[in-house]
Amino acid sequence: MIDIDSLLTLVFICLPLFFAIVCLYYSLSYLRSARSIEDNPTSKIRSAAQGYVELSGTVKPLTSTPVLGALTKTACAWYRYTIEEFVTISTASGMESRWNIVESAISSQPILITDGTGECVMLPQGAEIMPTRAIGWRGHHRIPDPPPTSFWLWLLWNNWGRYRYTEYRLELGIPIFASGRFSTQDAGAPLTSNPLIKTYYQENNLTTAYFLTGEDLASNQNFMLSAIPPQRLIRQFKLKAFVFFLAFLFLSVLSYHSSYPIVKQGLQHWHFIVKGLHD
Repeated sequence: MIDIDSLLTLVFICLPLFFAIVCLYYSLSYLRSARSIEDNPTSKIRSAAQGYVELSGTVKPLTSTPVLGALTKTACAWYRYTIEEFVTISTASGMESRWNIVESAISSQPILITDGTGECVMLPQGAEIMPTRAIGWRGHHRIPDPPPTSFWLWLLWNNWGRYRYTEYRLELGIPIFASGRFSTQDAGAPLTSNPLIKTYYQENNLTTAYFLTGEDLASNQNFMLSAIPPQRLIRQFKLKAFVFFLAFLFLSVLSYHSSYPIVKQGLQHWHFIVKGLHD
């Protein structure tokens, strides 16, 4: 049976090593993402090859009825939101107050990208989306009222509400950078089964359209849509890779210093056993 000292020793050795491996994984992942953007030239939609591409353009409504942010009801290309409630609960150590997420959702509606040469429909499921706008406010109801426009209303009433609302939006008409698997689909293809995509085909009298998805991508290929320019995105990825690498080095050293005395003691003990057997 393992005693408590041995168990604690094992935990202090394994935890830093585990987190070091996690940090190394994220460091390499961010570095691969940066290199992928650097190594692949931006394509024009009309002349893009089938397969992995990187596109630069703007976003606009897919159909004549634009997407509306779930909380603000503002027209956008994509949104994500959370509703949190401030609660006080009883725990073993006393009363504890915290924010609990009571509702959250991410828009799954297709996004239309245009670059002047053509249009491409992006299916956002599984994509890393970096939006342009984040807005947060508080209120007194589970279903939020619109964000306060008056400073005094916010200060004296909304700011004390027990509900907190946050909405991230990808605004229409803004410059974006996108990457993923580019393909051409006929009107009857499986990707066109979405009612909004069918409406897009009908409103524009299309028989084929271009699509961007996250299917069949290699480990060093990104599926993303970003309002951040490519060069700035590369710098951010490299900075994150560097920070995670520093964390990996720190945790590796910590794991080494935790395990070295124990390993040394174990080897000395083993040496005495072997020596005793020979004697």
